[in-house]
Amino acid sequence: MNTNAPKVRTFSGIQATGLMHVGNYLGAVTQWLKWQNDYEAIFGIMDLHALTVPRDPAVLKNDTFKTAAALLALGLNPNECSIIVQSHVPQHSELMWLLSTVTPFSRLKEMTQFKEKSKKQGQDVNTGLFMYPVLMAADILLYDPQEIPVGQDQVQHVELARLIARKFNNRFGKVFTEPQPRLVKTTARVMSLTDPSKKMSKSDLPKTYLGIFESPEVIVKKLKGAVTDSGAKVAYDPKKKPALANLINIGAALKGLAPLKYAVKFKNARYATFKEALAQDYIEFFAPARERYELFLENPDSVLLALEQGADRAKEMAEIKMAQVRKAIGLLG
Repeated sequence: MNTNAPKVRTFSGIQATGLMHVGNYLGAVTQWLKWQNDYEAIFGIMDLHALTVPRDPAVLKNDTFKTAAALLALGLNPNECSIIVQSHVPQHSELMWLLSTVTPFSRLKEMTQFKEKSKKQGQDVNTGLFMYPVLMAADILLYDPQEIPVGQDQVQHVELARLIARKFNNRFGKVFTEPQPRLVKTTARVMSLTDPSKKMSKSDLPKTYLGIFESPEVIVKKLKGAVTDSGAKVAYDPKKKPALANLINIGAALKGLAPLKYAVKFKNARYATFKEALAQDYIEFFAPARERYELFLENPDSVLLALEQGADRAKEMAEIKMAQVRKAIGLLG
């Protein structure tokens, strides 16, 4: 086995919201912690994507910094991966425009995210939301990754990136690798604390999600108020007790246990006792990360340095690809 073989490159991104909840951690960050060792990984904080909804400029800037601080506090190592802010690598935007000239209008209209969000925004829907998948394709294709680890809900975006790469290559010659989506197995989806039929989301009311860096008092209060199912005793039954199963899934994932094994510890406990224990498990698990996060907020230079290092590496990779793209299209060098 050749241990000196270059690592496969990959790219993944997260919205620049500043707030990170347990669903983000279990669904994305835990994977990133593995990928930084297994891949040549670029992890993006997607501030340009965040502009598809109205954002206060000062809040966006602060949220972007907090997202970077959170990722570092949770264990991403800037010496093992490249952590970037999307707008710090201008090649993302340049490639998005060039790719838009080969992207079928009809395919963008069929993207699930656009159809769902445009219904909510009505006449106020912006062009950025429509072009969002092209920018996402640029994010991916810019770094020539061979595979993109994704959840099921992101496969459509990778397939569009493959289509765009194919159309570009057919017109201008082989420039892009068509990345393969690789479905990753994550923990069970983390659902809302107030509605187990809805995925936990930062866009909902604060009582619906568990923030990673919230105070212990807030965590206890939120879990105490989390909805439960009929009955009084703890049992893991996702069909009959979905709200309780959601809480058990969270505790089990943090403890590294199967949900049934975690639930057995509380087989004779009432809901209130279980929630108290879950709160303590949660607080204890994230305590070291909370301490590091506070230190990063107090000493921002180390966060900014990590982002600068990541951007420098990413721009070097991106410019190699963009030189190929510009030459293939016929732009005057």
